[in-house]
Amino acid sequence: MTKRGAVTEEETASFLRAGYDNRALLEVIMGVALMVMSNYTNRLAKTPLNESFEPFAWTDSRADPK
Repeated sequence: MTKRGAVTEEETASFLRAGYDNRALLEVIMGVALMVMSNYTNRLAKTPLNESFEPFAWTDSRADPK
């Protein structure tokens, strides 16, 4: 996230050397994209957190989404 998608060739090569393939690389990208879209959608819709997840709720004192 901090590099805004700018993955170096060495980082990609390291991922592939770890035993993953290009398909797995795309799956990671899709997973991140899905999470970003889900987060934005839930913020816009003000979706309440499921009760079972409340003990794990994340808060950021720097940002007030209200």
